[in-house]
Amino acid sequence: MDFLDELMENHEQKKKQIIKPASGTSVASDRAAKQTTSTLICETHIELYQGICTKCGHILSQKEMSQYRQFALLNHQTVQVHRAVGQSQVEEKKKHIMRDRKLVLVLDLDNTLIHTRDVQKQDLKIKSKDNGYIALIDQYKCIYEIKQPFGGFHVKLRPFLAEFLKIIHDQQKFDIFYYTAGTRAYGQLIIDVFKMEISRAYGQEMTRKMEQLLTHKKLISRCDQSRFQNKNQGEMTVEELQQQLHEEIEQQAQGIGGDSTLNIKHFIKSLSSLAGGDESIFIIIDDRSDVWTEVVQDPHSNQKFKRVSQNLLLIPGYFYWETSQNRLKSYFKVIQQTSVQFDFDLSLLLHLKFIEKVHDQFYEQIDNGLEATVKTIIRQLRKNLFDKKITALFEILYNDSTMSKSKILQQYEGDLCNQFGLNIGEYMNGDREQTYLYIVDDFVKSQSKQSKIDSINSSDYDDLSISIVSIYWLYLSCHYYYQLPIKPFIKLKQSSEVSEQRRIFDLISLSLECIDEGMFNDYKKRYKEYQEHKEQQIQLKKRTLEERKENNDLQDDAIIKDKDDVIEEIKQDILNNNNDEIGKSGNIVDQNEI
Repeated sequence: MDFLDELMENHEQKKKQIIKPASGTSVASDRAAKQTTSTLICETHIELYQGICTKCGHILSQKEMSQYRQFALLNHQTVQVHRAVGQSQVEEKKKHIMRDRKLVLVLDLDNTLIHTRDVQKQDLKIKSKDNGYIALIDQYKCIYEIKQPFGGFHVKLRPFLAEFLKIIHDQQKFDIFYYTAGTRAYGQLIIDVFKMEISRAYGQEMTRKMEQLLTHKKLISRCDQSRFQNKNQGEMTVEELQQQLHEEIEQQAQGIGGDSTLNIKHFIKSLSSLAGGDESIFIIIDDRSDVWTEVVQDPHSNQKFKRVSQNLLLIPGYFYWETSQNRLKSYFKVIQQTSVQFDFDLSLLLHLKFIEKVHDQFYEQIDNGLEATVKTIIRQLRKNLFDKKITALFEILYNDSTMSKSKILQQYEGDLCNQFGLNIGEYMNGDREQTYLYIVDDFVKSQSKQSKIDSINSSDYDDLSISIVSIYWLYLSCHYYYQLPIKPFIKLKQSSEVSEQRRIFDLISLSLECIDEGMFNDYKKRYKEYQEHKEQQIQLKKRTLEERKENNDLQDDAIIKDKDDVIEEIKQDILNNNNDEIGKSGNIVDQNEI
């Protein structure tokens, strides 16, 4: 007996039974129930499934259904609850979360935790007659392949995703929900990939322990809402959204579109299905700020306006494969992931450290009898990201020793300092409790700037703490919402031939070694395994060529051509390795090794 049959049988058994509504409950079907005594049924209709009361089987009209909505916080992605009852249940759920001393963490999927790309059937790596499967196709880069009847797609997990999820499970500080602009079926497949990765990294037993964190009930998708806001036209129906998605898929087939699961331009995400009004315990991590808006009222003019949600913690967008979306600007200039080889990223690890601080300060305020809200704490922590005992000096960067603080604040770097709380100094004032950092270009071309650097390095400042650091220290610290260690940024780039991307790899790998040596060593071990695997593949190709030559399977000119191809492929493998992971010494492998 399926669900609908069970509902109809329940309807027949109870259609003469009148269940009085609970006190204060709005009765949505009261008018319909009174039309005829032969259909007099349950008057409460608290929960609906596809417009049908789950208790008595009554089918509600469209007008009656307007009083119902889904409440994701109650794990009601498929069931709609009467607004009054649902709101009460949400408030109870929040109290339960706070009794457990947790916050609610809402995680975007695409370009935050993963990057995906569509794959045609003929291009799938796994040759199988099955209509659907999920398979790991690259254990070193954490790439999965998902096949569906019409095609498939590849899923690249963001670096340190498994570690991120496990730490959240172990700490028990957050109740996680996943939010996607894709379909519910798509989101469920991605959660299944997460399960497989956790099982691969930590075993089946850990996967069972993390079951509540990796359940489909934690998913919010565009299918969980009947209508969608359109930033330009007010609202967008499901039919309009499907048409837009179809057009984007067609554009992608012609090579002019982006990733069809991601590029939904007018989809606005909201905490309303989770928070029910009070958003004080919710943190959002997403790579896009334009999809998270909230309406607030100006206390002075009483006018309402839209702004980016203050619950949002922006994370740099993660792109692995080449798509049109790679050309989108990153959160900060200079730090842009424009190459498909970029696969060493600390965002999840360092954003986790930030939200841990949010959690701890939230409950510290609660314990002190204060009213706490995540929005205020995020704003305060962001404004105080840097140590107040550090003062940044910009006279070398701007090559102007007379530049005032007000002029510096008008520059991009000055604005970053203002947003994230880094002290700006016009000159050293001799305070021995301060650390003075001369912020300079990562690669100094100007002779006058280099002369100033040499002068500072050779001077005696009576035990004052003074360092010259790369501008990347400021950029990357703001990029990751984390004050990175100064030590890796003291040594400036010595050659213009070193690419910007490779330089960033170098700096963040050294930063990870300072922040978490254990995780750094684990990553180095993974890199060594990856190198050995690549070497085995190269040797296998060489042996295959030699065997074909001995068996006279190839003409001489074909052998020469194939050998040249192998040599070129070997070179490309080494180049890719330079960009893929950390080198054995903790830095990027030298391209001169080629």
